[in-house]
Amino acid sequence: MSNWYEWVFSGIGVVLVTAAFTFIRTKAKYFTGIRFLDRNEIDRELGTLQQRFEKAKTSVFISGNDLKFVAESSSSLIDSLLNRKIKVKLLATNPGTTAAEMLEKIDPRFNSSGQFQASMEEVQKRLEKWKKDYPSFFEYRLLPFLPALGFFITDPNSPNGIVKIEIYTAKEFGPINSRPHIVLHKSSRQWREYFIKQSENYWDLADESQP
Repeated sequence: MSNWYEWVFSGIGVVLVTAAFTFIRTKAKYFTGIRFLDRNEIDRELGTLQQRFEKAKTSVFISGNDLKFVAESSSSLIDSLLNRKIKVKLLATNPGTTAAEMLEKIDPRFNSSGQFQASMEEVQKRLEKWKKDYPSFFEYRLLPFLPALGFFITDPNSPNGIVKIEIYTAKEFGPINSRPHIVLHKSSRQWREYFIKQSENYWDLADESQP
C-alpha cells in the first residue's frame, strides 16, 4: 500500500470485521444455548431418562403435577439414584387444595379433580416410602397452587448438569401435540441460573404437610 489513507481504511476494515465477528459470535452463543423440544425429542437431545440419571453426580430435582411417571413407571431408576447416594428432591401439586380443581381445566390426563386425587394417592405412598427408606437423600414437597412450569434439573452447580423446563400450557395442544420443553445448555448461563433459582423458589413455596 503506497498511500497512508489505504493503511487507515485497511485498519478500519479489520476493526469493523473483528467487531462484527465478535457481535455475531456473542449473539449466536446466546441463542443457541436454548432449545425448544416436543416430548418425543427429549431423549434424542438429552438421552433416555435412565441415561440422564446415570450421569447425575450429586443431585436430581424433578417437579410435575402428579409425578406419576417418575414415582411409578420409573421408580426403579429413582431407587438406583438413592442407592448411589444421589440426593433426590421431588415436587408435586397438593391434591388437597383448589389447585386440583384447576388442573382438570388444563391437563388432558385428568377429566376431574377426583381423578387427579386418586392418582396422587398412589404416588404419595411411593414418596412416603422413599422418605422413610432414604431420609438423608430423599425429600418431597407439595405445592399449594398450580405451577406454571415443570423442572428436570441435575447437578445444578455443574455446567454439565441438565436444566430442562416444561411450560404447562392449557389443553388442547396444537399444531404440535406436546407441551413445550426448553433445554438450557451451559452457553446460556444466565437463563440457566434464572430457572435454577425459579426451581428453588417453587421448592420454598411448597410444604411437607399431608394433603
